Amino acid sequence: LIMRAIQGFAVGGEYSGVIVMLLEQAPKKHTVLVTSMAGILADSGIWLCAITINLLTKLLSNAHMLSWGWRIPFIIGFIIALWSYHLQKKLHESPAFNSIKKKNKILRQPFKHLLTHYLKEISYSIILWASNISLFFTAMAYLPSYLIKIRHFPKTEIFSMIATVGLIHIVIFPIAAFSIDKMKRKTALLIYLLLNIFSIYPLFLLLMHNNIADITLSFCLLVVLYAIGYPVASATSAELFPVEVRYSGVALGSNLASVLFGAFTPIIITLLIHLTHHEIIAAFYLIMLSVIALFSTLKIFSTESTSFQTSRSEHG
Repeated sequence: LIMRAIQGFAVGGEYSGVIVMLLEQAPKKHTVLVTSMAGILADSGIWLCAITINLLTKLLSNAHMLSWGWRIPFIIGFIIALWSYHLQKKLHESPAFNSIKKKNKILRQPFKHLLTHYLKEISYSIILWASNISLFFTAMAYLPSYLIKIRHFPKTEIFSMIATVGLIHIVIFPIAAFSIDKMKRKTALLIYLLLNIFSIYPLFLLLMHNNIADITLSFCLLVVLYAIGYPVASATSAELFPVEVRYSGVALGSNLASVLFGAFTPIIITLLIHLTHHEIIAAFYLIMLSVIALFSTLKIFSTESTSFQTSRSEHG
């Protein structure tokens, strides 16, 4: 448990920094596409993990898998981590950060300044991330377990489905990001949130079928919704904050959302099903988060703050 907590803190800090670095290095006409590379590469890792587990499950017996096979994905991850560390040693600070460094505008206590002056932006960042992260954890954490343990589908069948859907989602990711770069942020956010609100319920109805083809289609389209939303959510959440507090703002918003609406989503959905005795309640939970995000988007863009305007103009 302690090691998992350490891993979570490490990933949270690293991932936020990647988003900020990509945003501040990106050309303005491709901000969303470049920033979304953090998600594309992270999800590529999940896809690689699904393929590895699928292969190991097929090639090894349960006894061998429990004895030593489970170590193989960790060894692969360790090698990738070493390569990542080597690459990071060659990185330089972004032009935006160097600019405030030259002007001596680096804050000694950025986190305190963030909490004092940017509570509205933090709240919106959490809400926006929640609508997206909850989709991801529902699809990639809750549904596979639900399909295997409750619906009794074979593990190999579900892992194969995850690998296939993962590949489709990685392909959709940059296409969605490239398209969103041609839209206004508000327009892209509203399209994404409205798609969530009106499509999640029918997709969950499809998920209730016993046909694996229907389940795969539903699973795929849920992940596509996530792939449409992530690029604009990551770019917008970073643009909410000026350079001086951007790292802290992105980290706080995304990590709180990841814990409250990501890691806890499978638990929340299981509890809601237990209380209501209706499996479709999971759809209404996801829709509720998107409705809240929709009204929050309308609110924050109707009173677009000075910090939001400034940070969007200076990130490149």
